[in-house]
Amino acid sequence: MTDVLQCPYCDLRFTSRSELEQHKAFDHPGKDDEVVVEEPAAEVSQPAIQEPEAAPPPERRGLLSRLFGRS
Repeated sequence: MTDVLQCPYCDLRFTSRSELEQHKAFDHPGKDDEVVVEEPAAEVSQPAIQEPEAAPPPERRGLLSRLFGRS
């Protein structure tokens, strides 16, 4: 069984895709080039992203103070 391709714009039928494409190019020019204009979606406002505050720089202490927990 062979596939039959029908023109989406009229009742003509074709046995190959190339015949259908040629028919559409000559008999229905510009139909495939139609631009669908969509309405822009409503803008959704997003809350401002707050960056976390930077931690204060660590206290500079010597190696023995850090090891033994001295202040």
